[in-house]
Amino acid sequence: MKPLALSSARDPLVRREHAAEWLLSPTFLAAVLLLLLNDHWLKQAYPGWLTGKLSDFAGLFFFPTLLVSLSELCVARPLERRQPALLVAGALTAVAFAALKLSQPVTLGFEQGMAALWSAIAQLRGEPALPRTVHVARDASDLLALPMCFAPWARLRDRRLTTPRETQRRSSSSTSK
Repeated sequence: MKPLALSSARDPLVRREHAAEWLLSPTFLAAVLLLLLNDHWLKQAYPGWLTGKLSDFAGLFFFPTLLVSLSELCVARPLERRQPALLVAGALTAVAFAALKLSQPVTLGFEQGMAALWSAIAQLRGEPALPRTVHVARDASDLLALPMCFAPWARLRDRRLTTPRETQRRSSSSTSK
């Protein structure tokens, strides 16, 4: 992928390419694949503590990246500083996950909202609107996975998945030392 020219950053196609760069990265795709594989096969085939935690770790790893990429698609141009954005997205993800796992009203609201969403999707696809159930296990030990919310932020320091201005700023600050 060519470096993003900040002058062309207002182009919707450039924004989509830039967001897709993250969403198609091997680590992001591996986390999504692990989550799907675990939720739709491993948990049923091998129930237990490990499969119960795998989805938490994978989901908390990819969700902040997804939030930042979606925000890039919604704003006028790609984010110039992804590290702070990932830090905020990680914090928001951690707070929401902790509330989901610790608060019964939050858990119930989420389960009902997701069930309604799945039913609506089924109707849009022409399937019968059968009642859907979504179950979230409220388990405080799932909070062990919270550090994964900040893994994309920490990983970014050593990766090329930054905007050119961030790369330039980082290289100029390291040469001036």
